[in-house]
Amino acid sequence: MNLPYKSRRAFIKNTIMGSAALMSYPWLEALANEPAVSMLAADKVRIGIVGTGSRGQGLLHNLLAIETTHNIEIAAICDNYEPNYQKAIEITHGKAKAFYDYRELLDIKDIDAIDYIRSGKIGVVTQIRAYWHRNNDWRRPVPEGKLELDRKINWRLYKEYSCGLMTELASHQIQIANWVKDAQPVSVIGVGGIKLLERR
Repeated sequence: MNLPYKSRRAFIKNTIMGSAALMSYPWLEALANEPAVSMLAADKVRIGIVGTGSRGQGLLHNLLAIETTHNIEIAAICDNYEPNYQKAIEITHGKAKAFYDYRELLDIKDIDAIDYIRSGKIGVVTQIRAYWHRNNDWRRPVPEGKLELDRKINWRLYKEYSCGLMTELASHQIQIANWVKDAQPVSVIGVGGIKLLERR
């Protein structure tokens, strides 16, 4: 049976839906009410990834897993830390354009924006709920004999680059709201606590 053709913009919904299922982003699961469809090659959604550390690499693997079924192409990658830069090239088999400067990636004209939420197609967004649970050491290992890289790898431990929990964790919660809505929030409520796991 031939499936109906959909435009690139209509297809973005299916792209987000597929990514949401693999990345376990609950706030995108509301879009998962339509199956993926066959698309023309010319209607492929081209994606650029800025930041290819642990989370970026996880995203790359998940996007590659749905690349064919959802007509996605990872067109560009960017990281200014050489090991992450090289790893991203390896993951994408050298097919994506690689950049050290994110501004060069953003200058690519045929990279598509997945602005489904901002466009209002899901309706009026009345609230955004974000959370973060963390209980581990923030210090990351530095390659042996490369102590000069400590400020690049463990930048969040230096006062010159970080202002503590508010900028390192809470900023991400606020940032996603600003990005999605392209606006500043009218009000913000934050709650937190110390959660202990009882060992038996």
